[in-house]
Amino acid sequence: MGVGMPEESANPPASEPEESGELMYVRCSVCGEWLGVKPGGLHLISHGLCPACQERELKRLMEELARRRKPWGSAAGNDSNTD
Repeated sequence: MGVGMPEESANPPASEPEESGELMYVRCSVCGEWLGVKPGGLHLISHGLCPACQERELKRLMEELARRRKPWGSAAGNDSNTD
């Protein structure tokens, strides 16, 4: 749910949070897309992941987990249980 701010902009979008004083802006910590607002301090920025970056990160983590679960000797044809 982007707020329509260009990625190169360093300033949060001007909108309702300034009126209430109880909301902070949320931005993707990877690509910088504005994600919306959540309860917090005025003019503060919190970070999360947008859906696209979250999907990429999950895929990367699943590949890393699969790589780590491979038996030690399987890549070189060695049996790691022998002395």
